[in-house]
Amino acid sequence: MLRAIFGHRYSDIPNHIPASVGITTAGMLAFFLFWLAHMPFTFLRPYHLKWFFNIKTCIMIPCVFGLFIFCMVNTGGQIGLHHLEQKSGVSATSGLGWYFVYAINSGMGNTATLITSNVLNSRCHVEIMLTIITDSSDLSRWSTTRWGAMWSQLLTNPIAVTLSASLGILSTAAINNAWNLELWNQWDLLDAIMDRYWSGGSRFACLLVVS
Repeated sequence: MLRAIFGHRYSDIPNHIPASVGITTAGMLAFFLFWLAHMPFTFLRPYHLKWFFNIKTCIMIPCVFGLFIFCMVNTGGQIGLHHLEQKSGVSATSGLGWYFVYAINSGMGNTATLITSNVLNSRCHVEIMLTIITDSSDLSRWSTTRWGAMWSQLLTNPIAVTLSASLGILSTAAINNAWNLELWNQWDLLDAIMDRYWSGGSRFACLLVVS
């Protein structure tokens, strides 16, 4: 975000931190500014931020599809699987089952931290399974009924998670194949886009996506 806003004035900040630390001076500045901006929001209850999340939703949905369309158009839709095969040693023709194992592991890892506390406090196997499926530990505490948070998440969570993950995987796979990179992180992908298309318009688009 800081690179998209300030350009080279941020990315060219001299580094005075040893490489062994694992962070740069610019990265430390970004970390400090993030917590400085984030701290006031920790004193607000979730329902006080409803307006904020409504705005983010209106921005996020067009950005998700916009980034996906950009990656597909820029690369001609040439997704390719050779990068994943090189990293995992799994053939797309003979080891397709391992891709499903990776997908299941990634999906569970995405929700594990949110469901752990509720699983430990659940009283029966049915509640545990529903907790895992609906990711309800973070949201059910605001429900006025015992099962109020289940049905909405049971229907929307699988669709939202599958759609967002699929678009992200296809986008990065296309960029990796076309630009000969190894990117599976959103921030690295946006950095690569700004490296290739350094203009005010592309930086503003990346700023909207990362916001």
